[in-house]
Amino acid sequence: MERDNQIGVEKHERDDEKRFGTRNGYKDRQLNTRVGTLNLKKPQIREYSFKTMLFDNYQRSEKALLAAIQQMVIDGVSTNKIQKITKKLSGEMSFSKSTVSRLIKELDPMVREWRRRQLKSHYEYMISDACYFYVRENKKVVKRPLLISLGVTPGGHREILGVDMAVTESEDTWREHHRRLKERGIRSVNLTISDAHRGLVNVMEEEYSGAPHQRCMVHFQRNILSKVPSKDKKLVSKYVKQIYSSPTKEMAFIVPIQVKDSLNGS
Repeated sequence: MERDNQIGVEKHERDDEKRFGTRNGYKDRQLNTRVGTLNLKKPQIREYSFKTMLFDNYQRSEKALLAAIQQMVIDGVSTNKIQKITKKLSGEMSFSKSTVSRLIKELDPMVREWRRRQLKSHYEYMISDACYFYVRENKKVVKRPLLISLGVTPGGHREILGVDMAVTESEDTWREHHRRLKERGIRSVNLTISDAHRGLVNVMEEEYSGAPHQRCMVHFQRNILSKVPSKDKKLVSKYVKQIYSSPTKEMAFIVPIQVKDSLNGS
């Protein structure tokens, strides 16, 4: 792309008025970085020397490459796949799993800064839930809950407020999680939402006194469907969603009657 811009025309395009040079193949060029050597093909221009920002500021290029690898990990790409991707992109060179793991450690300061950032004083909605992950502790792989809270601003923008890895999902760990959020600036919310975890419900009702609490629709639906025969799950799921999307309370109460009639008919 840089060579096309310097010449003035794209490959296979002929325009003598705009031509500032002609292509002259490629020249092998090595780019040494602290994570390995890249074997590159430097474009050549017959009439003059080709200039590229890659070699003038290769440190910037190296950082961009490392940032791309880090972003792949953030997006869920495994270290094994990253090794294959980098080998395909750069030819002979690839990043080992240990190298990728080392590079990811450079994200730690960024994560710490993000977790300590100042939050808004008010959110319309706050949703809290735990997501379980397998982690390595004392040379063993164990399952641990990651406590997550999401907020919705008055403008409708969603943002992850905070995440905390805990040993267990208990009332005490949830209370510590939410108090950290309040220490970072949250003062009030209009509605709190969670599953039926009694400890979490207690914490949200106490820490955000005056804000009504709502059972999470997704968890509620899962609990309902767990008691429904397999052949009726799809139909019941459809009607449960209609209850939540009903424009009025009266219409919402009509839906269970429709469910009963439909199931009796089947």
